[in-house]
Amino acid sequence: MSVSSGIGKFDWITIFIYFALVAIGWANIYSASLTDSAEVFFDFTQIRTKQLVWIGLSFILILFILGVDSKFYERFSGLIYILAIASLVGLFVFGSTISGQRAWYVI
Repeated sequence: MSVSSGIGKFDWITIFIYFALVAIGWANIYSASLTDSAEVFFDFTQIRTKQLVWIGLSFILILFILGVDSKFYERFSGLIYILAIASLVGLFVFGSTISGQRAWYVI
C-alpha cells in the first residue's frame, strides 16, 4: 500500500512498536533508579531524566529521518556507507582506549 503524500505514508505499526519499546525501556530505567526520598521529577542529575532527554532528541531525529524522501537515501547510500566505514576505520587512528577497547572518539 503506497500513499504518495501525507501522514499515511508512514509505517504506523513499526512506529507504534518503536514507541512501545522505548516506553518500556524508560519505565525500567525509571523504576530501577527510583529512591525513597522525595525528588523533583526533572532532576538532571538522575539517569531517568537524562534518558528522557535522549528519548526526546531521538524522536526529533526520527521525524527528520522519516520526513526525508526515500530517493535521497537511494541516491546517497554509497556515500553514507563509505562514511560509516571510514568512521569505523578512523577509530584505529583517532580513537581513544577506554576500558581496554579502542571504540570511542574524543569529542
